This record gives sequence, C-alpha cells and structure tokens, in this order.
Amino acid sequence: MTRNPSSSAKRSLVALSRLPVGYSLLGCLLPYRLLYQIISKRSIEVHNVRAANAPDLASFLNDFEFNITTISSMSCAQLRGLGTLVMGNPVFIDRRVVPLSAFANYSCLNTTAGPTINLQCNNCRFLRDFAYVSWQFIDLPNNPATAVGFQFNLTAKNHDKGKHLSFVSGTLKNASDFDDKPVTYRGVVPNILKFNLFPKMYQNLHDLKLIQPLFREFLPGSYFGEVSQLQASLESSSNGLINTTLCINFLSSYIVEIDTENILGPVSFLADLGGLYCASIGIFFYFLVQCEYKIRRLRNEDSIMRKIRNRRKAQERWDKLRKYVWYTWGRCSLDDCRSERNLACCSGAMKKSFHQSGSSHRRKPHKSMGGASFSKKISVPNEKEAEPEHVHSQEVRSCLTEAQ
Repeated sequence: MTRNPSSSAKRSLVALSRLPVGYSLLGCLLPYRLLYQIISKRSIEVHNVRAANAPDLASFLNDFEFNITTISSMSCAQLRGLGTLVMGNPVFIDRRVVPLSAFANYSCLNTTAGPTINLQCNNCRFLRDFAYVSWQFIDLPNNPATAVGFQFNLTAKNHDKGKHLSFVSGTLKNASDFDDKPVTYRGVVPNILKFNLFPKMYQNLHDLKLIQPLFREFLPGSYFGEVSQLQASLESSSNGLINTTLCINFLSSYIVEIDTENILGPVSFLADLGGLYCASIGIFFYFLVQCEYKIRRLRNEDSIMRKIRNRRKAQERWDKLRKYVWYTWGRCSLDDCRSERNLACCSGAMKKSFHQSGSSHRRKPHKSMGGASFSKKISVPNEKEAEPEHVHSQEVRSCLTEAQ
C-alpha cells in the first residue's frame, strides 16, 4: 500500500509550522501575563471614615453645578419663584431664607427635553445645614404646565485641581413603584428631589478634596395616570402649576479618606512569584512534551514515506534496466536466465557423465558451434568409454549453443 508523499510532506510541514510556534509563544507569554496580573492586583482601594472638624470642612473648596430638567413641552417663560434659598429645617423656627444669588448663579435654559434650571457655585465652601431651592411652572395660554419626568445632573470639582470630577446623573419618569404606567405631573403638591453631599479626600491623588454628590430619594408630587383625570385638571385653574423642590443634605459629620494599599508583602509576593514560575514552567514543559511527541510522529511518518518512495524509484529503475538489457542482448542474456538454464543443462549432463565415466582419462574440451567452450577438462576412465563421453560432450555443446 503506497501513499502520496507530496501531500504527507505538506501536512507535516504545516503541522510543524503551527504547533511548535503556537505552543512556544504561549509558554513564553504566559509567565509574563500572570506576573502582570499579580503586580496590577496587589493594590486595593481602602476607604477610611473619620470624624470631621471645622478646619477640615473649611478646606473643601469646590465648584458645583446643578442641572434639573423638567421633561415637558414647556419653556422658561412659565418659570416662577426661583431666587430664594432656604437653609435649615423649614418646619422649625430656626430656618433662614436668603437670596439664592448670594450663594450661586442661576439661570433657565430652553432645551429639546424641556426647561433646564442651572445652578452654579464657584469656590463654594462646605455648609453644615440643609438647603432647599424651589421653583414653579405655571399655565400660559395654549401652553399648560404639564411634565412627564425629570432629569438631573450634579457635578463637583476641586477649584484648584480641575482635572478630576465627581458627578451623579439620572432620569425620573414614573411616580409609581408598582407598575410602569406613564404619569403626568401637575398640581399643587411639590415634587422633591433629595441629594446628599459628603466630603472625600483622595490621599493617593495628592490629597485631592472633592464633594461627592449622591442621589438619595424622589418624592413625587401631584400626578395623574388617567386621561380623564388629566383633562379635568387642565380645565381647573387651581392645578395650573408644577412645584419642584431641590433638597440638598450636607453630610458634614464624617470625611471619607481614600488611599491605595499594597496587600502583598515582600515574603508573600516572593512566594506567589515562585509559585507562579513553578506553574509556568510546568505548563511550558507539558506543551514541550506534546510538541516533541507530535514532531516524532511526523518524522517517523516522513521517514516511512521516504523509504517507500525510494524503494519504488529503485524498482522502477531496475525494471527499466532489465528491459534495456532484454531488448538489446536478448532475454536469456540476463544473469538469472543464464544461471537457470546453465544449471538445468549442466546438472543433467553432469549426472549422466558421472554415471557413465569410470576412469581418470582426461580429454581436451571441444569448442562449441557458437564459440563457447568449457574451461575445465573432463577426465574419462578408459578408451572403451569414449563413445559415451562423445555423446556427453555433444549434449553439453548443444545446450550451450541454444543458450547463446
């Protein structure tokens, strides 16, 4: 059974080009990949909470920006009541009402989503009280005060180091916690958006101090979920407004300190590194053994195919040589034919001569008709047996003549 050596050699070459390179690259890159993971994950971020005092809170100087968008088809022309800041608890008597312009710059912008209330405070100091900002949207002719939700975006950044920014953003669309039914906000009861602000100190960023805003709660005001109820509200002048209140709670009792710490000491790091290299070397040797096994198998297959190909080529060349000798000098000129015929003829003649000869008399060999002759002398016992010897030599000569 023969196989195609060209296809086998091609498959062997492709296998040799794929397997060792892939395994060697994998074995070389795996230790570096695992080492990178160990180095990159050896440090963690640690949050430490400590009690705050007045000097620490006074050092937090941040730039704030509040954007509250009422999702509706209204415009800033319907805005009323913006410009007052209430500090403290509005329920108790210790509340204070101050102009909003004394603390922040405010404006209203018309956007595609609806009117956006923008509040900006540059280089603001940290306050220890609650702060409330309220505004309303009222009905105008052919433009009622209705809304379907609210969008908010609160950002804070350090006044001196403006590279880092902390923010919170989101969208509020449904006032119900039980279904996803859309509602329309309209009425006297205010919609309250509560946010918490707490100080953070990043020790790993050169003691960067940022105020982190965090959304706390949304208390929906008057809203309608049925078309008939909304139609009745639009026809009533008492419900022709949308009240919105922004509540900011300053968490001034604690300061969160953020730092990165190394969880691996020198001994544990070296231990992990040694185990890493042991595992990597084991995996590399496993791949190396697999490659060696496959290469040996491919080499054995190639050697077998080469032997088969060489044997077949030698056989073809030998057949061509035999045919050339056969057609040039005759079929019986080959060594195997001559040896077979000579052996057959001479063996019969020798048997006959041995039975008929009885003396040690020697005679000269006779020449054959074709020029062939015996090189050895034949000894005969006496003169009386010359006739049988003559017959024997004639038989030999005829056999040799026929062989030529």
